Amino acid sequence: MHSRLYSFFTKYDLIFSRQFGFRHKYSTGHALLSLIELIKHHIENDKIVSGIFIDLEKAFDTVNHKILLSKLEHYGIRGLPLKWLNSYLDNRKQYVFLSGESSSTQPVSCGVPQASTLGPLLFLIYIDDFHKAFSETVVHKKCWSY
Repeated sequence: MHSRLYSFFTKYDLIFSRQFGFRHKYSTGHALLSLIELIKHHIENDKIVSGIFIDLEKAFDTVNHKILLSKLEHYGIRGLPLKWLNSYLDNRKQYVFLSGESSSTQPVSCGVPQASTLGPLLFLIYIDDFHKAFSETVVHKKCWSY
């Protein structure tokens, strides 16, 4: 599913061009080079340069499933693939296992699975239009995974 979804978004150029995280052939180095070139260009043209760096703590855990599914549908993911993705996100549960003891399971109402191939791509799609909230601004997005 990951490769088909990623291929679809790549084929139709739906991923923001300055989204460097979780993309094939893109890296932290590419993000830094792009940012350095942009700063250099503005300085050489007597423009003011400033930066705001945001770290979204536990960002993967904050993904609203309804919003994500709505975005997927907006981009053309419909029918069976959308139902499958809804099923993938819906009815998830979590528990804590410590020193041989388990807690009771609790429902997970938001977030994407982090220890998966699909989770980072779904997060990328979720935040892909973030840059549109800022006019007169150049946004670079790099997602680090620890």
